[in-house]
Amino acid sequence: MKRSGFTMISGFTMIELIFVIVILGILAAVAIPKLAATRDDAKSATRGGEVTGLIKEMGAYYTAHGTLAADIKDITNVKNEPSATPLVQGSTVDLNDSTGAACVRITVGGAVINDGNISVIGMGASPSGECKGVRRMVGTALHISGNELNTTTAFPIAFGGDSNITF
Repeated sequence: MKRSGFTMISGFTMIELIFVIVILGILAAVAIPKLAATRDDAKSATRGGEVTGLIKEMGAYYTAHGTLAADIKDITNVKNEPSATPLVQGSTVDLNDSTGAACVRITVGGAVINDGNISVIGMGASPSGECKGVRRMVGTALHISGNELNTTTAFPIAFGGDSNITF
């Protein structure tokens, strides 16, 4: 049997290719914001872990030495601004988000000088999504009502001095 001069080439039609491109566009439109949110969640988790770690390290240092170190770098390697922060009565340690905006402030001091007490408060009137995640993580770790560190009321933490614990 003899074939005609035309050869049939198999492939996709133009309409099939357009449908595939449209479907890929829809998937990309859904996936890209999810990836950005995942990145922000990762930054929040990292920074929130650093803040809660710093608070635990301050408590451990105070328990071991009966006083806080003269410099924050002697207690932790958590990045803070300025990098060399003296830990004296009333001093503050500001912890920023990845854009450099203030997110959480830790203030040293209680009623008695060097009593080991600190307080934690959220910073910034309109925090980034990353900073909101950090505040939520710190609030949950400290068992704050509502599970979020706020900007109006500092949350006190007593490592020493009068912690109101009676036996």
